[in-house]
Amino acid sequence: MPHLWEIPGGGCDEDDPTILHSLARELEEEAGLRAVSIGPLVGGGYVFATRSGKVVCKYNFLVTTDADAKANESPVKVRLDPNEHQNHVWAAAEEVRAGRVGEVDIKFTTAEQKQVILDAFQVRRTILRGSAAGVEGGIATG
Repeated sequence: MPHLWEIPGGGCDEDDPTILHSLARELEEEAGLRAVSIGPLVGGGYVFATRSGKVVCKYNFLVTTDADAKANESPVKVRLDPNEHQNHVWAAAEEVRAGRVGEVDIKFTTAEQKQVILDAFQVRRTILRGSAAGVEGGIATG
Protein backbone atom coordinates (compact mmCIF):
# COMPACT_ATOMS: atom_id res chain seq x y z
CA MET A 1 0.00 0.00 0.00
CA PRO A 2 2.35 2.73 -1.24
CA HIS A 3 2.44 6.06 0.59
CA LEU A 4 0.45 4.69 3.54
CA TRP A 5 1.83 4.03 7.02
CA GLU A 6 1.78 0.90 9.17
CA ILE A 7 3.83 -0.83 11.82
CA PRO A 8 6.10 -3.70 10.74
CA GLY A 9 4.21 -6.96 10.42
CA GLY A 10 3.54 -10.02 8.40
CA GLY A 11 2.46 -13.61 8.48
CA CYS A 12 3.68 -16.84 9.96
CA ASP A 13 5.85 -18.97 7.71
CA GLU A 14 5.61 -22.77 7.88
CA ASP A 15 9.07 -22.99 9.45
CA ASP A 16 8.31 -20.44 12.22
CA PRO A 17 7.92 -22.45 15.45
CA THR A 18 5.55 -19.86 17.01
CA ILE A 19 3.81 -16.57 16.27
CA LEU A 20 6.49 -14.85 18.39
CA HIS A 21 9.24 -16.27 16.16
CA SER A 22 7.27 -14.91 13.18
CA LEU A 23 7.12 -11.48 14.83
CA ALA A 24 10.87 -11.40 15.44
CA ARG A 25 11.63 -12.57 11.90
CA GLU A 26 9.28 -10.03 10.27
CA LEU A 27 10.69 -7.16 12.36
CA GLU A 28 14.22 -8.08 11.29
CA GLU A 29 13.23 -8.52 7.63
CA GLU A 30 11.19 -5.33 7.33
CA ALA A 31 13.08 -2.90 9.58
CA GLY A 32 16.44 -4.48 10.39
CA LEU A 33 15.59 -4.37 14.11
CA ARG A 34 16.13 -7.22 16.55
CA ALA A 35 13.41 -8.03 19.10
CA VAL A 36 14.87 -8.12 22.62
CA SER A 37 11.56 -8.83 24.40
CA ILE A 38 8.01 -9.31 23.20
CA GLY A 39 4.75 -8.56 25.00
CA PRO A 40 2.21 -7.85 26.10
CA LEU A 41 -0.46 -8.34 23.47
CA VAL A 42 -2.14 -5.07 22.45
CA GLY A 43 -5.89 -5.62 22.13
CA GLY A 44 -7.32 -8.86 20.84
CA GLY A 45 -6.97 -10.48 17.49
CA TYR A 46 -8.20 -8.44 14.53
CA VAL A 47 -9.89 -10.58 11.86
CA PHE A 48 -10.06 -9.26 8.30
CA ALA A 49 -10.01 -10.33 4.66
CA THR A 50 -6.91 -9.60 2.58
CA ARG A 51 -7.13 -8.18 -0.93
CA SER A 52 -6.85 -11.75 -2.24
CA GLY A 53 -9.86 -12.80 -0.13
CA LYS A 54 -7.94 -14.79 2.47
CA VAL A 55 -9.35 -14.37 6.00
CA VAL A 56 -6.60 -13.79 8.59
CA CYS A 57 -6.30 -12.84 12.24
CA LYS A 58 -3.72 -10.19 13.13
CA TYR A 59 -2.17 -9.85 16.59
CA ASN A 60 -0.22 -6.82 17.80
CA PHE A 61 2.43 -6.83 20.52
CA LEU A 62 4.61 -4.28 22.25
CA VAL A 63 8.22 -5.07 21.40
CA THR A 64 11.48 -3.88 22.91
CA THR A 65 14.12 -3.80 20.19
CA ASP A 66 17.87 -3.46 20.04
CA ALA A 67 17.19 0.15 18.96
CA ASP A 68 15.57 0.84 22.36
CA ALA A 69 18.87 -0.03 24.04
CA LYS A 70 20.60 2.50 21.76
CA ALA A 71 17.91 5.21 22.15
CA ASN A 72 20.41 7.78 23.43
CA GLU A 73 22.65 7.20 20.44
CA SER A 74 21.84 9.07 17.27
CA PRO A 75 20.68 8.07 14.75
CA VAL A 76 19.04 4.68 15.35
CA LYS A 77 19.81 2.41 12.41
CA VAL A 78 16.64 1.19 10.70
CA ARG A 79 17.15 -0.86 7.53
CA LEU A 80 13.95 -1.02 5.51
CA ASP A 81 13.19 -3.69 2.96
CA PRO A 82 12.69 -1.49 -0.14
CA ASN A 83 10.23 -4.05 -1.55
CA GLU A 84 7.95 -3.45 1.43
CA HIS A 85 8.53 0.05 2.81
CA GLN A 86 9.61 3.45 1.52
CA ASN A 87 10.34 5.39 4.72
CA HIS A 88 10.07 5.30 8.49
CA VAL A 89 9.41 7.67 11.37
CA TRP A 90 9.62 7.43 15.14
CA ALA A 91 6.38 8.98 16.37
CA ALA A 92 4.98 10.06 19.73
CA ALA A 93 1.32 9.38 20.55
CA GLU A 94 0.41 13.03 19.89
CA GLU A 95 2.00 12.82 16.44
CA VAL A 96 0.10 9.63 15.62
CA ARG A 97 -3.16 11.30 16.69
CA ALA A 98 -2.34 14.36 14.55
CA GLY A 99 -1.23 12.28 11.56
CA ARG A 100 1.96 14.29 11.24
CA VAL A 101 5.57 13.82 12.35
CA GLY A 102 7.57 16.98 11.73
CA GLU A 103 7.08 17.75 8.04
CA VAL A 104 5.82 14.25 7.22
CA ASP A 105 2.09 13.52 6.90
CA ILE A 106 1.28 10.01 8.08
CA LYS A 107 -1.88 8.48 6.65
CA PHE A 108 -2.35 4.96 7.98
CA THR A 109 -3.29 1.91 5.93
CA THR A 110 -6.51 1.59 7.99
CA ALA A 111 -8.23 3.32 10.88
CA GLU A 112 -7.62 0.12 12.85
CA GLN A 113 -3.85 0.44 12.27
CA LYS A 114 -3.84 3.94 13.73
CA GLN A 115 -5.98 2.84 16.69
CA VAL A 116 -3.77 -0.14 17.57
CA ILE A 117 -0.75 2.19 17.66
CA LEU A 118 -2.60 4.54 20.02
CA ASP A 119 -3.71 1.54 22.12
CA ALA A 120 -0.07 0.43 22.31
CA PHE A 121 0.93 3.81 23.72
CA GLN A 122 -1.78 3.39 26.39
CA VAL A 123 -0.58 -0.12 27.28
CA ARG A 124 2.98 1.21 27.54
CA ARG A 125 1.88 4.07 29.84
CA THR A 126 0.08 1.56 32.07
CA ILE A 127 3.18 -0.63 32.27
CA LEU A 128 5.44 2.33 33.04
CA ARG A 129 3.10 3.46 35.84
CA GLY A 130 3.27 -0.09 37.21
CA SER A 131 7.07 -0.01 36.98
CA ALA A 132 7.13 3.08 39.16
CA ALA A 133 5.12 1.10 41.73
CA GLY A 134 7.61 -1.78 41.66
CA VAL A 135 6.10 -3.91 38.88
CA GLU A 136 8.55 -5.00 36.20
CA GLY A 137 8.13 -3.26 32.86
CA GLY A 138 10.61 -1.90 30.36
CA ILE A 139 8.66 -2.22 27.14
CA ALA A 140 9.22 0.60 24.68
CA THR A 141 7.70 1.54 21.38
CA GLY A 142 8.96 3.77 18.63
